[in-house]
Amino acid sequence: AITITADRGYSGSRAAGAVAAAWTWAHQLGATSAFLFAVLAFAGSNKAFNYIPDIHNELAEQFEAFTPVVWGFLGLSAATFMKAVGFAEVALGVAGVALPGAKRVAASILACILAGATYTHLAMEDGRTAPAAFLCGLSVYVAAGYDQSTAPNKRD
Repeated sequence: AITITADRGYSGSRAAGAVAAAWTWAHQLGATSAFLFAVLAFAGSNKAFNYIPDIHNELAEQFEAFTPVVWGFLGLSAATFMKAVGFAEVALGVAGVALPGAKRVAASILACILAGATYTHLAMEDGRTAPAAFLCGLSVYVAAGYDQSTAPNKRD
């Protein structure tokens, strides 16, 4: 049996300790923030590191199509732009989770990146605007401090 006490201690096996530690971390970070940063770190890592080839190749095709049209003024190749976006998403996702004091700053920068993604999908009229717009809105929500871990009247 696993017992998690009110003081966030635990008794029992190592697994119970891991569960208690994970629960405490998720509570402190906030479920909304945890979801946002995990999704973007995962998505960014595949843009940057190609660990799911089918998805990476599909993303590469999308970046090839829109980089010259929408972001051509940056002077970057589609592959370089995709890696830059991927590394930024990973770095900001990790920072948002690992550095609680940086959570709102990371979410603010991610909101800018996702506003660009939303604009790109709207400009390309590819029907993929909703996920980017949703994650952009979630980023703004976290950046504004409205996730559960930073709500003004939150009680422990």
